[in-house]
This record gives sequence, structure tokens and C-alpha cells, in this order.
Amino acid sequence: MRLKKLSLLKGGFLLFAVGIILFHSGCTKLNPTYNISFVTVREADSRVGPVTLPLNAEGREAVLSFLERGGDLSIDDYVDAGARQYYKGLFDLLSDECFLCTNSFRKSGRMDTISPDLEPWFHKSIIYQLIDARLEKPPAPSPLCVTDGQYWWIFYMEKVKPCSKNLKIIKLLVTTAPSKTLQHYGKIKEDKKDQEEKKYVKHVCKQPGIKTGDLPDMHQKFFNRLNEIAEVYLVARLKTDKLGFSGRDMRIFIPDIHLLDREREKAYKYHSNCYDLLVELVGKIKKFKHNTGKDNKVTVYQLGDFFDLWREIPVYWGKKKADLELQSYVEKMEEDRSELYTLMRSPELDVQFILGNHDFDIHNIENYVNDELYYYFPIRKNLCPVAFTIHGDILDSFEADMPETIKHLAVHYFGPFTKGHTIDVEGLRDLQMRNHGKNRYEDGIQPQRYFRALRAMKSNDDLPKGNFNVIYVKDNKNSDDIRFGKEAKAFAKMIDDETGWKLNFAVIGHTHHARIVVDNIDDPPGFFALIDCGAWIQKCGVEQKDGTFKDEMPSAQIGVIYNNDARVYQLKPRDPDSPTRVGGR
Repeated sequence: MRLKKLSLLKGGFLLFAVGIILFHSGCTKLNPTYNISFVTVREADSRVGPVTLPLNAEGREAVLSFLERGGDLSIDDYVDAGARQYYKGLFDLLSDECFLCTNSFRKSGRMDTISPDLEPWFHKSIIYQLIDARLEKPPAPSPLCVTDGQYWWIFYMEKVKPCSKNLKIIKLLVTTAPSKTLQHYGKIKEDKKDQEEKKYVKHVCKQPGIKTGDLPDMHQKFFNRLNEIAEVYLVARLKTDKLGFSGRDMRIFIPDIHLLDREREKAYKYHSNCYDLLVELVGKIKKFKHNTGKDNKVTVYQLGDFFDLWREIPVYWGKKKADLELQSYVEKMEEDRSELYTLMRSPELDVQFILGNHDFDIHNIENYVNDELYYYFPIRKNLCPVAFTIHGDILDSFEADMPETIKHLAVHYFGPFTKGHTIDVEGLRDLQMRNHGKNRYEDGIQPQRYFRALRAMKSNDDLPKGNFNVIYVKDNKNSDDIRFGKEAKAFAKMIDDETGWKLNFAVIGHTHHARIVVDNIDDPPGFFALIDCGAWIQKCGVEQKDGTFKDEMPSAQIGVIYNNDARVYQLKPRDPDSPTRVGGR
């Protein structure tokens, strides 16, 4: 009887222990970055290797070529210009035969944790479950798998001698991760899957000296489309080879819109301008892009603050993070502004969306995970970028917090060498809230700006022969008109120093002050231009010689760059019945 009771107690204890284990297994909340229990080898275009270790020159070049293409061997575009420098230290380790053993890869006493030597590149967790459909049975020993946030690095091992606990690393396979978390904003991308772009890239590389006379006048064609729907005014023009952006690429920039739902916008003096005109404009751009032909490329950017979450969500200011019902507010704006939303998000238009400070938290919604913080352009094979585009709010902090705080943020969030596992997007949001979050923006969002001049254009013949309304830093050193000029140039220099690039100009929104600022126009090594595309909110006007202002109208601006000719236009609805008041419909 006593033995029977003892057996029951043992059985009960085992059941209790199993229950505790199962409970903890079911309730443990894993970090979303590490919640993959196995690693899969992707299709041929999404992997490279296995290459033999230690790395020789051929193996190193094969892996680097894969990384530079962004993990897709089916494209020729030059995607990650910083891969070679960023992974150099790792490749040096993988070329050292003495390093290639498991005690160098794993933390002492821990099978599942990466060693300190490899932490600069990889997440700490190690996974040993590999699925490779090419193999009849799993490899033995099980490969050691680690991720850098964008790729899985699979290290194959063999025993040095029977029963040895320390295994030799003999081969490497790198494969693109099947999914990426929101931490991985360190990716440089630009329309990678455009097959026609591939054909054009090869053409440009073979014939880099394209003559201006050989190119169609895309500016003329685009102006004709604008002239069909609005009165067109030229705000500013900069035409110079120093921009370094020649060829058949046209870039169109739609600045801050600050959409609210129709009910919510009644609470504010200022909201999105000329909504009907904006819908017409985007529709025209879509047709223009479709009709440009295979030999010309049109890329459209929205420069951030497409939605205005800060003013849309009534309780937003009571919290450091967006309201838990963020998605419902965004869906309301999508529904109320469905004409514009459908056009802007259409695959045919393929707008490159940038996150602004007023809509930054939208990256928490699944439909918006592809919205970026920046773009460099062009990024193609044998063509280093000459420009970058950002919303512009980071330049507020760049001015105030240089050198340490903002330099760290700038490198992590906008530089080409970002480390996915160290990026904390909330850090940028906290900085934005500190610099911009004290104002409820009931009366306005930015101080009202006035242009020094506007040029009415009924046809392209009205275009000034040379530069127009360009603000030169040397002549306006104490003027607010050059705001962010020196900050953008310092930011570009920091990136140039790390990449070897030469970024000649920046395109921004955020300030709601459409203008072109130029530094060192007569000094090619120091030349830099800031192209501020303005906004679709608040008012603009023209300063007269006597100091008065006239022609005050709702801001409705757009930036265009083609063949070293940068322009900013102001639009005004033609139809007298159209709502030209600030806020539009």
C-alpha cells in the first residue's frame, strides 16, 4: 500500500512538472525579432553559397555581390552601396582559419548565444534547426544559423576529431530572410524589381555621356499636364550640371499634405488645401508616368506627413505613444479621402512614401510597413547616388544636438551602414516629440512664408532662361530663408565621409516653405543645394518691393527634377467654382 502511494506521488509530481513546463512554453512571450524556431533556405535567386571557409577572394566576392544586390540575384541594380565596408571586419574573421571553430562563434558556456566577436553584425540568438528542401536528410552536425536582420547566415560544421565538442566551421550559405521586422529600416531600396530599369541601366553604363539634345523635353511634357488642371506659377528653378543628375530619370515630389478626416478637420483653421485639385494632379501624374515610354523613368515621392496623426487623434497628446486604436483612425481617413488614397497607393503609380513627424507612427500598421525614412537616388549599378530625400524634421535636431546625439541617430536611421539589430525606431519618435510635440497645432503648423517672387507660366515659353528665385547662402547668411541649408549639407558630408559618395543635393518637405537654397555655386567641390518642395497646407504669398504682400493663396506645391534642372511649382485651381480657400473641400 505504501509503495502504491509512493508511485502515485511520483506520478503526480511528474505530471505537475510537465504542466509547469507546458504552461511556461505557452505563455512565454518571445521578442518578435527572435520568434523563428527554424531557418529555411530560400530559392536560388535569394541565396548564395555554400562557399568554402576560410573565405578566399572568389568566395568573398560571391557573397559581397549577393549582399550588394540586396539579396536578390535576379536584378542588376546597385542596391547596398555600403555592404563592402560594413561587412569587411566579418569577412576578415571568416578568412582566418584559426577563428573558424565553434568556440569562436558561441559565447562561452552558451550554445544559443553568439560570441562577442560577432555581435557587431549578428543578433545574439543562434538557431540550429535548418530546413533545406534540396537535401534528402538534414545535415549533421546541425548548422549554426544567425541573422543580421536582413539575411540568415548558415554556417556548416564538421567534427575535428571523434567526440570533440569543438567543431570546425567549413562552409557558409547566406539567404534572404523570408520576413523582416519593423526594426530593419537600414535597408536601401529603390524600385528594385523594375525590369525595364535594368535594360536602361545597362544602356547608361555603356553610354554615360548622354547629350542633352538627345533627351526628350520631359519638363515641357509635364508642364503641359499641370497646365491642363491649374494656373501654374514657378516658385524657383535651379539648372546646373553641378546637380549631377542627368539622363532620362524624372523625379516628382509631392510634399506635406496633412490629411484629416472631414469631421476632424473642422477643429482646425488649417488643413489640406485644394483637395479636388490634388486628386486631379495625382491622376495626371499617374497617366503621365504610364505614357512616358520604356526609355524614360518617372519616380514619384511623397515627402511625409501624408496623414496628420498628431491632430487626427484627440487623445494623442496625452500619451508618449500613439493611441491603441491608431488603425481605426487611419482607416477613417482612408475612407473619407478614398479618391486620393486609392490613387496614391496604386501599384501603377508606385509612390515612394517617406515617414514624416506627423505620421511617423503609421509604420506600426501592416499596410504601411514599406514606408521609409529616406531614399538615396539614383542607386544603380556603377552609378553612385548624388542626392537624398528625407522629410526634413531630422534637420531640426541636427542643428540643435550636433555632434553626438544626432550624429548617432543620423547614421543609424539614414546611413547606408545601419545595423538592423541596433535600430530603435522609438528613439527617433522620442526625438521628434521633444522637438515638435509641445504645440497642438490648432492655428498653424509652420510659420507663414512668403516668396520673393512668383513667375506665372501660361506656357513653357514663360520659363526664365536661367536660375530663378534661388537663395544663395553667401548673400543671406543671417536670413531664415536658408534654414536647413547648412544642416542638410553637413548631414550629406557625414554620409559622404563614410561612403565615398558625393551627395550634391537634398530634397525635403516639412518646413512648408517652398524654395531652393544653394551653397557655394562657384565652388564645385563645396557645391550643395537644398530643394524644399513646400506643402499642401496653409498659405503662401509674394513679397512686393514696397514690403507688402499680394496674391495670397493656398499652398499647393510640387517639386520636379529632370536632367540637372530642378523646379518647384505652385498650383492654383482654374475653375472659379473650385474651393480655393485654405482647406479645400
